[in-house]
Amino acid sequence: MKKLSALLFCLLIPGPAAALYWDAGTSASFGANGYGAVSAFAEAGADEGLYARPSVTFYHSDFVKSTKVYTGRVGWAGKRLGVGVEGSFTPKADGYQNTAFAADVAYAVVGEPRKPVKGDDKARLARLVFGAGVRHIAHKESLAELQQRTPTADRALDAGQTDLTGFAGASLFGFNLDASITQSVYTQNLPRLIRPVQPAAAAGANPTAFGFPDTSADARLTFRLIPIVKPYATFAWRALKADQPAARTYTAGASASISIVEVSAFYSLYDPGRGAPKHGYSGASAGIRF
Repeated sequence: MKKLSALLFCLLIPGPAAALYWDAGTSASFGANGYGAVSAFAEAGADEGLYARPSVTFYHSDFVKSTKVYTGRVGWAGKRLGVGVEGSFTPKADGYQNTAFAADVAYAVVGEPRKPVKGDDKARLARLVFGAGVRHIAHKESLAELQQRTPTADRALDAGQTDLTGFAGASLFGFNLDASITQSVYTQNLPRLIRPVQPAAAAGANPTAFGFPDTSADARLTFRLIPIVKPYATFAWRALKADQPAARTYTAGASASISIVEVSAFYSLYDPGRGAPKHGYSGASAGIRF
């Protein structure tokens, strides 16, 4: 046992410069159709070494009962290479449940894979990162439950979804830009859905009510306005299965760091496509790091 403990300690702290840390935080967002999401996380590890991050998210809306998603992630971050694995579980709610497993790898040509620059390096390329990931989700829902929301559903849901993702990030002249693209493939034809897709942020609650992704793209831009404030903007595009229109989400927000505390607030505009009414969603978060 002593040898095992020593080995784990060496893996966690590969050199004398490594520093231990822990983070914790919570966030909440609310919007149209009774939508709400509240999440909390904790993370502990080394700046260069192993880290672990458990989290939990609660979703609810007018279309589905309250849904919980439990997630755990373990990863390793080095000077150039970062790798991670995670799993999640959504207990049965309204007859629907899922389990998911994922793995990803990132390589930093410049900078470090998990650390966007703070805005001080404004005259040069301070970060350039490339990576890829894969996630497999097992969806299950009974035909009886499906037909309560979608009377024309003709089969129970028992499908595997595999998401293949490529991503890149760069920091230049004090701006951080990150982008990713994901292709989703399924093991069987999905049940017919007639309910219009709801906000992409709620996809973790129940895709049979919120839409199954086909191709997705995301982008995020962050910069430092004044020493403690970082505005950001994000764009998300989702092409969806089951004859649903492509959806877009535009978000603007800002975070502020004071000592060990960081707080943020945002507003999102969700466009479900095909001329359907747009909806607004707002939220806030707070975190602490030691």
